[in-house]
Amino acid sequence: MLQFLSAKALRRFGQASALLLLASLAFAPGNASAQDPGLTVAVGGLTTDDWPAPQAIVTVLDANERSLASLDEANFTVQLDGESLPVAAVSQGLDSTLAIDVVLALDTSASMVGGPLEQAKVAARSFLAGLSPKDAVAIVTFADAVELVQPYTVDRAIATAAIDSVSAGGGTALYQATMESLRLAAGAGSGREVVVLLSDGLDNGSTDSREGAQAAAKTMGVPIFVIGLGADIDLIYLEALAELSGGRFVATPSPEGLAAVFQEAAELLRGQYILTLDTSDLDVDRSRVATLRVTVEVDGAASSHERAVCPQQLCLSLHVLETGENAGEEFTLIAEVMASQPVTVVTFSVDGVATQDTLAPPYQFAFQPGLYPEGEHLLSVQATTTGDETMLQEILLGAASGGGLAIAGVLPVIGLAFVAIVLVALAVLYLRSRGDDDALELPVLRPDAPSAAPKGESGPPQLSDGQPLPPVKPEQPGRLVVTSGSLSGESFPVSEAPLSIGSGLRCAIRLPEGGEGQEDVGVEQVRV
Repeated sequence: MLQFLSAKALRRFGQASALLLLASLAFAPGNASAQDPGLTVAVGGLTTDDWPAPQAIVTVLDANERSLASLDEANFTVQLDGESLPVAAVSQGLDSTLAIDVVLALDTSASMVGGPLEQAKVAARSFLAGLSPKDAVAIVTFADAVELVQPYTVDRAIATAAIDSVSAGGGTALYQATMESLRLAAGAGSGREVVVLLSDGLDNGSTDSREGAQAAAKTMGVPIFVIGLGADIDLIYLEALAELSGGRFVATPSPEGLAAVFQEAAELLRGQYILTLDTSDLDVDRSRVATLRVTVEVDGAASSHERAVCPQQLCLSLHVLETGENAGEEFTLIAEVMASQPVTVVTFSVDGVATQDTLAPPYQFAFQPGLYPEGEHLLSVQATTTGDETMLQEILLGAASGGGLAIAGVLPVIGLAFVAIVLVALAVLYLRSRGDDDALELPVLRPDAPSAAPKGESGPPQLSDGQPLPPVKPEQPGRLVVTSGSLSGESFPVSEAPLSIGSGLRCAIRLPEGGEGQEDVGVEQVRV
């Protein structure tokens, strides 16, 4: 859809965007928040089986970090991608008919031998007793490897026997345990899944990476309640898991404190709020990853929290970044995937030929135009889940003249809002690259020019009678080239002058008015 011929501006924009986007996909908390000190809000996820009446899972804590009770619809404000959603009903976990599927992941490495493991067993049994009879639990242990000791069961006697049977010894496959627990939880399919993970040390021996586990915590839609035991825990990693997933982190310095923190985890689960939302009037592309924001107001205090969610069973969004050292040398295609079931593979194809299979996040592919014939190339990305659900998104990429990048949305077409954002970024970068002296042809000021002011008084600087110095020739601005739709083949200059986009007669870029079933285009939809 877009073609930019200003390679320098694109390179600057791409490098800055790469840092921001890669950080957001793999490391930085994807759950932005504005929290009042006495009120903590965490969005745990979104269940969409009953769309257009999805349910948001929200934790609300008071100043003592205890679940806040007795809230109703008036206390909550919800937005999906910036659009307000009515809250049709509010219930708390204690009163909800929605069962929880819990994965209880226990560290059984050598450092847990003896007292720590025995205290963990006591605490885990107490945790089971605090769950509702309809809640199912699966038991996972991790040392040198990750083992599913007990699949999901609602039989407390069976689950207790599984806990009593575990022994300790070996390494700490923490990252691998995170991934396996998330996959197990996401595959439960109840709509309200959670992982409760206990760890007492650093990772040792995982086959999965730290970055991959953190990315999975952010994108799989399963909150993780993390319990850290002792002084040797990986505090940064464990806190990140809780934050990225919309869960909670609690630490105890000794095994004797495990019973209390496990009890706290059970109380938090049963104290969560379930918000039934009304999306019947919302026009949203459910195939794309969306942002859910929840604001809670109580007695004059207000806190909000947002996280990425999938409005259906499987979502796939694509981002293209220039990552090569030289313009047009390499582009990284990043696939942001969220699913209600574990993702088994994300396949990247170029011109219909499968090029790369990625089994775990982050899902990304380095496209080097120089390795392919000149011109546009169709890049396809397909995500597949354990339930054999698939989602396909495609874009066109190619090296344009001058080393630029051609991008054309195929499925789905890139929105007009994205066009405006890119144009603004390019305009700002262009002006910055020119500098103030390049943007305006100002007369030259001479420091030795005679002054008309009396001695001892300062007067205005005098202009030289000479001709001003010629400005430095700026880098040529880029052009916007449309490669699909009714305006395909037309191009428009990108400069410092305002650029109007819309259906009006005075717009530099005139778009056709929306037809039946399409969103209306304003007389002046965007001014850049």
